[in-house]
Amino acid sequence: ASALKIANLNTHDEAALKAIRDGGSDWAFYNGGNRWTFGAYMFKCAQQYNMKYRLSWHWNCAAGDPYYALDCREDDYSWCVTNANSELIPTLHFEREVREGIDDYRYMLTLSRLLREKPNHPAAPAAKKLIDEKLASFQLGERDHNAKGPVEEYRTYRLQLAEAIEKLSAGMR
Repeated sequence: ASALKIANLNTHDEAALKAIRDGGSDWAFYNGGNRWTFGAYMFKCAQQYNMKYRLSWHWNCAAGDPYYALDCREDDYSWCVTNANSELIPTLHFEREVREGIDDYRYMLTLSRLLREKPNHPAAPAAKKLIDEKLASFQLGERDHNAKGPVEEYRTYRLQLAEAIEKLSAGMR
């Protein structure tokens, strides 16, 4: 870790981050491109563990025809593919996993910003609890959300974030 300005880790935990910090370096999170790791998990990494950036492969790694999954050894894992006009077309993986996760992250970031701006707002305690309970519900290194809870939780939690944002935003215009 002391040889790198920023260690880009795939597998990580608190002990690894301590070793990196003790070596005088920062850290980044590599791989694991799904909604969880781009959403609430990334928020925890950035807010509580000072993650410097998030990187996930592949922008495009089509080994064959990206529109036909049975032409290679495995499904083509890409964020975008091109059409006949060389325009970028987001894949279902990107839409369902990466973009949705980034939107979850943005909701959490917006709510935390509003909490800093309006700490005495009547809705602030409930909003803070919403974020605090989510972050306390998992540890660094727990990257498989689906093993912990149902996928429907994403939708429910984002709705709760949106409602809290709306309450804290009241009277800001």
